[in-house]
Amino acid sequence: MSLPIRAGQGDFQAAARGKAIFHGRRSHLDTGRFCCSPVNSYDHFVQLTAKNYGANRPLPRKAGPLQCASIHAARMVNAASSSAQPQPAVWALDRDFNEGFRQWLVDVRVLPVVRADCAEDAIAVSEALITGGITAIEMTLTVPDATRAIAALADRLSVTVGAGSVRSRDDAERAIDAGATFIVSPTCEAEVIQTCQRRQVPCVLGALTPTEVAWAHSAGAAVVKVFPVGSMGGPSYIKGLKAPLPDIPLMATGGVTLAEVEAYVNAGAIAVGIGNELANVAAVRRGDADDVVRAAQALRARLFGAKGAR
Repeated sequence: MSLPIRAGQGDFQAAARGKAIFHGRRSHLDTGRFCCSPVNSYDHFVQLTAKNYGANRPLPRKAGPLQCASIHAARMVNAASSSAQPQPAVWALDRDFNEGFRQWLVDVRVLPVVRADCAEDAIAVSEALITGGITAIEMTLTVPDATRAIAALADRLSVTVGAGSVRSRDDAERAIDAGATFIVSPTCEAEVIQTCQRRQVPCVLGALTPTEVAWAHSAGAAVVKVFPVGSMGGPSYIKGLKAPLPDIPLMATGGVTLAEVEAYVNAGAIAVGIGNELANVAAVRRGDADDVVRAAQALRARLFGAKGAR
C-alpha cells in the first residue's frame, strides 16, 4: 500500500476505548481529518489513519501533553511496502513509550552523534548521513544554535532526530519545542528526566559506574548511556556491567569506533553512539560529503545486509 505523503507540521489524535491514545505534537504529516473511530489496537489505528488520509487540510498544531517521538502511521505504511530496513520511530500511547523507544533503538543499532562549530555544518553532515541511509541522528546542544538544526531535521520524513548533551530542564524544554523526539544527557540529571517524563519524551541518561547506571534506570531512563565507555575498556566494560545488571538496557557511547559496533552489541549493548568517525564534519567542510555518505552506506550494509535491510 502506498500513500501520498506531504511534509508538514501538525497533530494527530485517535480515540480508543473512549479516550485519546495518541497525540503527537509534531506528526510531520498533513492529514485530512482526525482518526476518531474507536480502535482496538495500534495496528488498527494505522489502518484507520491510512484510510482517512487524503484531504490537504492540516491538523491544528497544539501543545499536547504527550510529546511522542513519532512519525505519522501513514509514513510507516508507505515505508513498509518498499523496504525491510529499520524504519523511523513510532511509539504509541497504548503501550509503554519507553519500551517502544527501546525496541526502535535496538533496530536502529547505531546513533550518529553530531557535533559541529555551527548549525550549518551540523545540518550538512546530517544530510550526508541521511543520504547514506541513516534513519536516526543525535544533534548535540553543544552545536551553536542547535535548536535550529533540530528544527530543520525534524520535518524530514526519513529521519528521527533527538537532542544530545542535554543537561538542564531548560535544555530539554528547548530541544523538545524545536522538534527533538528523544533526549540524551551525558549525566544523571534529575530535572532532565523529570522534564522528559512530564513531556512524555524518551530520555537516555548518561552514567559510568554501576551505581550511576542503576540510579539512572530507577529514575525512569528509557536507556542508560554508558559514557565515556572507551576510556573504561570498551566492550569488556559493557559485559562487566551487564553481569550484575542484566535487566538494564545500555547504549555504549564515547570513543566507540565503527569497527567495534558488533563487539559492543555482542557484549550486551542494545545500541552504540558514534561521533566524528561517522558524523565527519571535517569531511563535509572540505567538500568530501560523499565520504560521509559512503561510510554510512558501508556501515548499514555491514549491519543489515547488502541493501541496508535487516
